Amino acid sequence: MAATTQSTFLTTNPPSTGLRQLWQTLTTPAVSLQGEERRQTQLLLALLAVGVPLAYLCGALGIILELFFQNERAVGTIVLSTTFPLALTVIYAVARTDQARLAMRALVVLPTLVILLSTVPFSPQDNDDFFLYFLSLGVVFASLLLDQRGTTLIAVINLVTIGLMLALIPTWDFVLVTDELVFNLFVPALLIVSASVRGRFIADIRTQIAVAEAAQATAEAAQHAEAEARQQAETASQVKSAFLASMSHELRTPLNSIINFSKFLERGMMGPVNDDQTETLREIIDNSEHLLGLINDVLDMSKIESGSLKLFVEDDVDLNELMNTVIASARALIGEKPVTLRAHIDDALPKMLGDRQRLLQIMLNIVSNACKFTEKGEVEITATVSGEGQIQIAVRDTGPGIAAGDREAVFEAFKQTSAGLRKGGGTGLGMPITRSLVEAHDGRIGFESTVGQGTTFYVTLPIRSDNLKATL
Repeated sequence: MAATTQSTFLTTNPPSTGLRQLWQTLTTPAVSLQGEERRQTQLLLALLAVGVPLAYLCGALGIILELFFQNERAVGTIVLSTTFPLALTVIYAVARTDQARLAMRALVVLPTLVILLSTVPFSPQDNDDFFLYFLSLGVVFASLLLDQRGTTLIAVINLVTIGLMLALIPTWDFVLVTDELVFNLFVPALLIVSASVRGRFIADIRTQIAVAEAAQATAEAAQHAEAEARQQAETASQVKSAFLASMSHELRTPLNSIINFSKFLERGMMGPVNDDQTETLREIIDNSEHLLGLINDVLDMSKIESGSLKLFVEDDVDLNELMNTVIASARALIGEKPVTLRAHIDDALPKMLGDRQRLLQIMLNIVSNACKFTEKGEVEITATVSGEGQIQIAVRDTGPGIAAGDREAVFEAFKQTSAGLRKGGGTGLGMPITRSLVEAHDGRIGFESTVGQGTTFYVTLPIRSDNLKATL
């Protein structure tokens, strides 16, 4: 990971911006190298691209200093100044091929070989023991390019080299190279510890990266599956809505015919009927009308789900007239039950912008539920104008109330509360349709309920909504 980091730094921050393209060319590994080996080779090439020119420059300066500022030529210095740059050039050439691993090994042992070749054969008399500092350069290279084991191996080789030179060079002794020996012990020790810590750090980072990549892959797969499932669900919903709309239209026509013909028969328009026949015909009409109401609810819900519900908007809907119709229907629904109907309708209700039929449907759905579930007590209907340009309608009953566990089901399609299931006779579409129609008029609907005491539904409708335009 350290090699990768260095490689990225050296590649993205070349010495000269004007030579960026040349720098990328000099530090680009062979095409056959991939992954970690490619990144390490890129670091190697970057080091050599900088090191080779510096080695030639330092070598030339070393030779000049030895030739012109000293009386004696230090042959070892000249050999070192020439062989090291040439060796680096060869290593760079090898690193540009697919033998990058060989180039790395050659670079880390190069300082040791150069020291042996430039010092031992010539047995210098000027005690050039400072060459031993040069050995630590191999450990530095190893710490960058190899792991902890490789760094340790090069450090051991350097110590063996110092011992060999003490044995082969007669002018050297242990006291003479004490400083260099300490230096070659201290620097490798630091680099080995650093390599160990770095190795564990890199391993932890790679583990975290692997876990993160696995989590990301899992999340992407889950998102893809969720998106696919959502698409399938939307497609199925659209198909279902289209089917329900088509079937509702097909069912309503013959059902209306059944209702109308039954009414003709009940009224004796096709001949006299007795009391039993009249009662049977009335049951046929009632059940058919109930079934027609269910079909209309399914049709409305399918339009809402498919987004095809259209409002016939008028700008002069008389709410007083609609409320009178609702109150009359409520009286009929209560019938003989011991329930008192109370109505508090503001006489100054303004004419509003909206769909007359859908507004009536909203109020009838709420009021019919109140009358249906209230067996005794009272049903109260109020309609007032608020100071915010809105109509507020409230329907309060003393029915069984809605339990806390049933409240979420009130506005969900095809779901009914416990009281609704016991009462029977519905599809669970009335209140979901009502909410959709209220929201289509830019209104709000909600309720408060206490089990055993009753429920109050609230509807707030704007008198004029900027989102509604008169159809005619």
